[in-house]
Amino acid sequence: MPDTESTPAPAPEPSPAPSPARHDARDARGGEIVLKRRRSRVVFIAGLAGFVLVMLIAALWR
Repeated sequence: MPDTESTPAPAPEPSPAPSPARHDARDARGGEIVLKRRRSRVVFIAGLAGFVLVMLIAALWR
């Protein structure tokens, strides 16, 4: 009679990785920027303003 209490249980088989979501190209185009929180809006606008400022400085530097 085998000793079942000291025999380790077999390891469970790993589950397959989930496949990535597929989107049609027509559905993926025309996305809109959703800035719900105030902090997100401030960071986004500051980034745009910073980009414009860097471009102006680069244009005047020449």
